[in-house]
Amino acid sequence: MTLQKIDTGGNPDAMAYDSKNQEIYTFNGGRGGRGSATIFNAKTLQVVETALALGGKPESGAVDTAV
Repeated sequence: MTLQKIDTGGNPDAMAYDSKNQEIYTFNGGRGGRGSATIFNAKTLQVVETALALGGKPESGAVDTAV
């Protein structure tokens, strides 16, 4: 069941959920070393930040809710 389609950066490879800030992160492998992350509000599913440049080809990510 698809709730909503949300555009991310190119070639999304992983997702992470930040329960403290209620945000969802996608890590986008991109092409040619143009890796990025996209951040969404988990309640509204609205994009908070799109294509946050990370460089390289991120394949995964982690969230530290202790900070």
